[in-house]
Amino acid sequence: MSVATTQRSKTQYTRSESLVAITWRRFTHHPMALAGAIILCAIIIIIAAAPITARYSPTDQQLRERFQAPSLTHWMGTDELGRDMWA
Repeated sequence: MSVATTQRSKTQYTRSESLVAITWRRFTHHPMALAGAIILCAIIIIIAAAPITARYSPTDQQLRERFQAPSLTHWMGTDELGRDMWA
């Protein structure tokens, strides 16, 4: 068997595979692509959970609570207008 025949047999598929199956197989063989997909999924989950974890509106101003340090009430503290930094 020659080298050309061996290389040609690697690129040809013996059974008919769907484009999705071929793409998925090639995608799972690249570690950087998998790492990117995991990071992207994590960002999507964080975005979806944001309304659940944010207790305060990002636009509500509470002038009596200006420049507070991080605490259990305001996880990241407040800014100069008393807005919650976590929201």
